Amino acid sequence: MKIHTNQVYFLHNTGNNNAALFHCHENYLLFLYYFKMYVMQYCHVYAWCLLPESYVFQIAPNRSGAEPMIVGSLQMSAISNGVRLMQSKYAQQINKRQKKVGSLFTQKAKATPCKDIGQDWLNTYSTYVEEIPCLMGRVQKPEEWIYSSFHERNGRLNILPGLTQI
Repeated sequence: MKIHTNQVYFLHNTGNNNAALFHCHENYLLFLYYFKMYVMQYCHVYAWCLLPESYVFQIAPNRSGAEPMIVGSLQMSAISNGVRLMQSKYAQQINKRQKKVGSLFTQKAKATPCKDIGQDWLNTYSTYVEEIPCLMGRVQKPEEWIYSSFHERNGRLNILPGLTQI
């Protein structure tokens, strides 16, 4: 993942072969716990959404998140390493609980740059992220999906403390 400061990204990944990543409420909370532990220190989070088979975060890496580091024989940004650890730790826990082995996620998470589309573009992208469950036909309104930043941005829940207000 190529990461730069002063850039906003969609950080996203899916389950291997589009398999479910999250099977129950506790799985969603465990994944967010690992996100807070391994990734959140390296970025500003504007919006997020977890679906059974995928996740997406709208983030802007901070200076330490873009810093290169050596992991084994690989060089990567600190945030890339955080995402690697988050996915690895989560997959280990889920595989252990389900008595399975193998990859839970597709090969690598992706960081897709958000393009500046004019006035209020950050809010437009945040709204899009929170409307993904509606676009996928899971719910009619964003407020019906608990596993997104919609409730935090509207002052209803505080699932992921530290959300950057736009």
